[in-house]
Amino acid sequence: MLPWAVKTALETLQIGKVITQQTIDTALVAHKVITQEAGEEGTLVHQAINDYVHGKEVNCESLGYKAFLSFVHDHKPKILMSEQMVYNEEMEYAGTFDVIMEVNGKRYIGDWKTSKSIYGEYLMQLAGYVLCLPDMIHIDGFAVVHLDKFTGKYEIVLVDNKEFIDSIKE
Repeated sequence: MLPWAVKTALETLQIGKVITQQTIDTALVAHKVITQEAGEEGTLVHQAINDYVHGKEVNCESLGYKAFLSFVHDHKPKILMSEQMVYNEEMEYAGTFDVIMEVNGKRYIGDWKTSKSIYGEYLMQLAGYVLCLPDMIHIDGFAVVHLDKFTGKYEIVLVDNKEFIDSIKE
């Protein structure tokens, strides 16, 4: 995180321009502004998806949401649950997963991601959610759907290898 924050601060300062205390102050918070804007965009996309899933009218021009609609068009997921808070009493942690859906006859617990890329820790997050689910809810795998807010395209990672999933849950 620190290298990215420093790089962002340095990119804010322009060579050949007079550096004032104001430009330094702006540079020092540039990474926070970018992070906040990205979070706001992610929240907007998640809300639009949630509205869509619940049959509400959606008026969202975000490219991230357009990526979601492309995903729905291409994969025709059957949404079984969405935005559900879960809790693991034994390990004392909680979280909210985005979706449990069926895709191509398999049931996935998944997350909609509007970050710049798909990161490995997303699978750990999904494994944590699975450990919170009651035994009666069967999951075949994990789904990470990256909704690119800059291009309007999506990328999906479906993991349904039982041995791999079991090893992540351990």
